[in-house]
Amino acid sequence: MNQKTLFPGIHARELKGIQRSKASWSLAMAQNPLFQKIRAATAYTTGILVLVSSISGPSSFAASPAISVTTYGTLPLTRTQYQNKLRGFWLGQSLANWTGLVTEMDKIGGPGPHGVFYTRDDWGEPDQPSIWGQGVPSDLSATIDWVLRRPGEVWGADDDTDIEYIYQHLLDQHQTTVLTPEQIRDGWLTHIYSDENTPFTTADGKAENFLWVSNQRAHDLMREQSLLPPETSEPNHNPHFDMIDAQLTTEIFGLFAPGRPDIALAMAHLPIRTTARENAAWAAEFYVVMHALASGIDSTLPVKPQLFAIAERARQQLPLGSYSADMYDFVQEQYQQKVPWEKVRDRLHKKYQINGEAGYDLSTRNLYCNGCFAAGINFGASLISLFYGEGDYRKTVKLAVLMGWDSDNPAATWGGLLGFIYGHEKLTKWFGPLSDEFDIHRTRGGFANSGKDTFSDMARVGVSIVDRVVKDQLGGSIDTKSDYWHTPYFEENSLFELPEELPEEEPDNQNPETSRNDTQPLTVLSLNVYGHATMPAAATRYAQLVTDHNVDLLAVQEGVDDWQIQGLPTDYRRAEALASALGNCWVRRYQVFANRCRGLEFEHNERFDMTDGPNAVRTGELVVVRRGADRFGLIDVHWDHESERVRHANSRETNAAATSPHLRGIPLLVVGDFNTACDSATTQALASGTDLSLLYGDGIDCGFARDVKGSGKSIDAAPSDHPGILLKVTALQP
Repeated sequence: MNQKTLFPGIHARELKGIQRSKASWSLAMAQNPLFQKIRAATAYTTGILVLVSSISGPSSFAASPAISVTTYGTLPLTRTQYQNKLRGFWLGQSLANWTGLVTEMDKIGGPGPHGVFYTRDDWGEPDQPSIWGQGVPSDLSATIDWVLRRPGEVWGADDDTDIEYIYQHLLDQHQTTVLTPEQIRDGWLTHIYSDENTPFTTADGKAENFLWVSNQRAHDLMREQSLLPPETSEPNHNPHFDMIDAQLTTEIFGLFAPGRPDIALAMAHLPIRTTARENAAWAAEFYVVMHALASGIDSTLPVKPQLFAIAERARQQLPLGSYSADMYDFVQEQYQQKVPWEKVRDRLHKKYQINGEAGYDLSTRNLYCNGCFAAGINFGASLISLFYGEGDYRKTVKLAVLMGWDSDNPAATWGGLLGFIYGHEKLTKWFGPLSDEFDIHRTRGGFANSGKDTFSDMARVGVSIVDRVVKDQLGGSIDTKSDYWHTPYFEENSLFELPEELPEEEPDNQNPETSRNDTQPLTVLSLNVYGHATMPAAATRYAQLVTDHNVDLLAVQEGVDDWQIQGLPTDYRRAEALASALGNCWVRRYQVFANRCRGLEFEHNERFDMTDGPNAVRTGELVVVRRGADRFGLIDVHWDHESERVRHANSRETNAAATSPHLRGIPLLVVGDFNTACDSATTQALASGTDLSLLYGDGIDCGFARDVKGSGKSIDAAPSDHPGILLKVTALQP
């Protein structure tokens, strides 16, 4: 194939899928009226399972077979309602930003008073000096309390709002949905001052351009060396690539692609990598995903379970083994154990900033304030306020403000997200009349009307960008008469968990297809669908094969276009076509499918990267499924077919996945197309150290198992050029 890359320098693994859900439900539960209301309100978010076939911008995807989309959805919000939510985003973000500035850098850990963190009792008490405050508390507020701007006053721009404002302006100015490297550079240099030309000064008379760490370095590289993104975040050029900057400048891209984090991530890819790489970029993507999915949250229903569900989806953006993923799992576990948030914050500080666990090595670099600006520690702090805030705007922002470190940044992020979820009217109901005025020229320059703007007008611009995304990216349309967006989507299971207060209903034991039988064997099919030659045309035949063999859990290979696609987002359209053919009983996570009509639900799923071969991009999938009281782990892989060296690397990477904490103590199957004999040196290396043993194999298609008993056989899977490997297993009793 002679495919062009969508963006220069993007590797396929950098645009990871985000399809992760912590729970599904029995069909009986689906009859619950509240469930149906949630489903109706959020059904359009299932569009996240359909990847875009083309992206406008500097270049595009190569032509590929189109998927037949037979349903046409309407986003549940009118454009007017969405505009109100965008207005709430800007207001909620600004209110939280300025409130957080009161405590910014007051508490960063370490010796002295700056290491004595705030607690819940400090809200409403006198503010203490920041690390640069020279013993003087904040001039914004004498106490740690809300900073409000009433009608007649103006919200000033800050680094949590001003670069997002620039990105929205550039999308509107260029009438595009994907900014080019040149457009980003030119926008930065036009609207962001350098120390040499800034009209601003600090209190002691020094030049001030309101840029710090990675933002400052990226600006210098653009101005002095004419570098373009993503080179401006390349670690050899920018040593601050893992600072917090991108986390506070790119969340808005999620709101431009409602219900479609895949598109939001594509739009945000270069803006994020203007300043960030690795964990800093992944954390920024986590926020983008949450903002994209937030449009499906119904604020008239309990927000907490919906918010936690989209956080679980966004967690998939954090790669296995990264310290950002470790932080999420750590904070979530502490919350579930009901540990007080102050203790969790103190443990976070000790675990990462002091002990350097999970590869968090910033404390070894002799950085200013021990890396208090770092993406990692501030991401961890933001997660504490997310979980313990439980979807309540005021509670969440208060916690972020008291958490420590760069406190205005997490406060602004969650303030914007929850301001969007609840909308402008709800914020003014809680806080009273608030100003709609915004001054971008407080920190930036070169805008019309001397930089004076309003949240109302900013929201109108945002809606016009969504209009363009719906038409150009989603292949949808705008119904100006009814004020709705219409977008194609696949019918799938609802994104959100049921509210916790709903009791779980008893299963229908009269129907074996819907009852949950804890002792029933699990039937698993591993199948290489020979994707480029048979899909999507053979999707119906493969679905019939699955039905004929009463399969519970299906793992396919070549359900993605993984042949010579370096530089492009992974294309799951083959897997999506198969999901459509399988029908409503089936739930898909990447290339793994679970039959919910046979009682299965996904508890955890994630994608992991493997070393790429000479002509193909390789990834694996890890899932945990539950049926009744039984839990099973499954890893689905497709190793390289050309290089023994690469297969050895794939073996090590699969081995690492098999030892994931998510699989600890539960039965495990590892299946796939290994492109080597099931008893070869590379497959034996996989089994070494993981307690896996070969359950069944046919040529290069193999099934390995741990802590299960069972059997396997080959089945004809024409038109595939591989047999299907059918395994029937039950868990070994401990």
